[in-house]
Amino acid sequence: MRPQLQKRLPKSFVEEILEAFHDHRILEEIAFYNFQRRISYLGERYKVRDIREALKIVGEVSHFYNEQRVHQETEQVPRKRWEEALKAGKGRLRPLEPGIDLDLVFSLPYERTVKKDGSFSFQGKEYRLRNLAGMRAIVGVIPAQKLMVIKDGQKMAEFLF
Repeated sequence: MRPQLQKRLPKSFVEEILEAFHDHRILEEIAFYNFQRRISYLGERYKVRDIREALKIVGEVSHFYNEQRVHQETEQVPRKRWEEALKAGKGRLRPLEPGIDLDLVFSLPYERTVKKDGSFSFQGKEYRLRNLAGMRAIVGVIPAQKLMVIKDGQKMAEFLF
């Protein structure tokens, strides 16, 4: 038991904290807390006033944590550990194929039937798409950005909001 903690906090509370440090979730929360503190500190240091400037700092700190910093528990750099796991076939996630359209992957899908005149409606608005007249298609939505018409996994049209 750490004597400096015992003086300020009740013994049972200190024991709970020290036991919790053996739990992965607590370590992850502490790492994320440190990550947040670092970003806040750098934001104040460089007098960030714009979201683009803040995103640069987040990118730099993320790069450091993922590419350079040795993880306390695994004693490995996360990127190197990830690559080794992929080579060994242990990872459940796989890298994306080059050229994949992430908008298609992450859009919210809704099925629609294109009317015979080539129109379809979505959220009260009418859209025209003559080359799919009378067919069923998927409308992929990225909220507040765009709507895409998808047929057989291919983007057929795109409409901005």
